[in-house]
Amino acid sequence: MRKHCAQGLFGSPTRRRGKMSGERYTFEGWTLDCERGTLTSQNGDIALRPKSFELLRFMIENAGRLLSRDEVLSAIWPASR
Repeated sequence: MRKHCAQGLFGSPTRRRGKMSGERYTFEGWTLDCERGTLTSQNGDIALRPKSFELLRFMIENAGRLLSRDEVLSAIWPASR
């Protein structure tokens, strides 16, 4: 079974909680703002589809862990399991 390691992709993300701003993760020059649903770089916001955003958030929240295909599918596409 092939596993994916989120830490290799994102380094060590930093979780931040700002005043009334919800959760934010900062990694490698990017910021994932979970309340606004945006991914931002120094060049501005990057448009992500909802499932792409969920997948990125799941991988960041599990940085440093090996994720199985089944674990990712169950978390992001529960109806397909």
